[in-house]
Order: sequence, then structure tokens, then C-alpha cells
Amino acid sequence: CSGLEHCADSAELLRSLVHNASGDAMLIRLPEGANIDLGGYALELRGSVALRIESSGFGAWLDAGQRSRVASVRDGASLSIVNVHLAHGRVEDEPGGCILVEDGGTLRMEKSVLLGCEVVASRPIDPGFPEIRGGVAAADAHGGTIASLGSAVELIDTRIERSLAVDGAAIFCLGGSLSLLRSTIRDSAASREGGAIALVSASNATLRGVS
Repeated sequence: CSGLEHCADSAELLRSLVHNASGDAMLIRLPEGANIDLGGYALELRGSVALRIESSGFGAWLDAGQRSRVASVRDGASLSIVNVHLAHGRVEDEPGGCILVEDGGTLRMEKSVLLGCEVVASRPIDPGFPEIRGGVAAADAHGGTIASLGSAVELIDTRIERSLAVDGAAIFCLGGSLSLLRSTIRDSAASREGGAIALVSASNATLRGVS
């Protein structure tokens, strides 16, 4: 791997590459069969970063071990994940158990599995649907796997399993756009609304071949 193409086989190397990513598009390849424990530290993308993470064959896993989410994509950053699987993201009183996309960020996932991600609430849950304050959802546990706040999310040939949240067990979308193609959501549950997907505040969604 050289130039704008890099290889990573550990959380430390992967995190360093992400941290040092610039405005140029970067490709990070993970070895087939790798199971990378993120050690409680999410990957953070901000600003003009455009990053693609991919693997070959049966793919690779990024495991948050229920100590953090896997990644956040903020302030116009772009993340594309192909044939890389994400597991066991967990946050408390925040949206996006596995991935949080906000403030104009973009997430695209293809041929991936997102497994066992959750958001939990440490305080009693208001029985009403998500309260909106100034265009932003109140800080509840929304989007067990993915939360998109004013951003764009696209899933292709991707499967989400065993997600838990207050609202939007698998996906919570507040504004922005959501596109799912040939993708599956199963074994997920919300304690308030949206056992699979919750769309709030003029969110645009396109679902084709989704089960």
C-alpha cells in the first residue's frame, strides 16, 4: 500500500491513519479475516476528510466491544465502508450506537454487517415521540446502530442485526436523507418508537428491496 492507499491491521494504525487524513480521498484496506478491537476509542472524521475503508473476501470486523461507538462522521466529512463489518457499538444518552453522522456528513456502506449495536438511556424516558429543540433532537438514546442528524446515509446490500434504542432501533434520521437498497434489518427493538427506522423532521427516505 502506498500513496493515498494504506493498509491497517491494528486499531492503533487505523486510528492514526484516520486522524491524519486530509482533504484528499484516502483508501484504507483491512486484511480479510481481521477482527480489530477499537479499545474504547471511536474513529473520528471531521471536516473535508473523504475516507474509504474496505476489505476483501469474507471481510474484516471493527469491534467497539460495547465501550464506544465505532465511528462518528461530522462537519461535512465522508465515510465509505465496503465489505467491512461493525460490531458492538454502545453509547449512553447520545445518538448513534455504532455510527453517528451529523452536520452534513455522509455515510455509505456496501456489503457490510452491523451487529449488536445499542444506545441506552440513563434517565426515565419521556413517553412522547422525540422532542425537537431548535431543530436538534433532545439528547436521548436514538439510533441503536446509525443516527443521522442533518446528513446523508446510504446502505447497499447491508444487514443490520440486534439493535436496541429508545427511538429508531436500527436507524434514526433527523432531517437529511436515507437510502437503503437490498438491505435487511432484523431482531431489533425500540422502547418508544421506530422498531426498525425512525424518521423525524422532514427526513427523506428511499427504500428498495428492503426487509
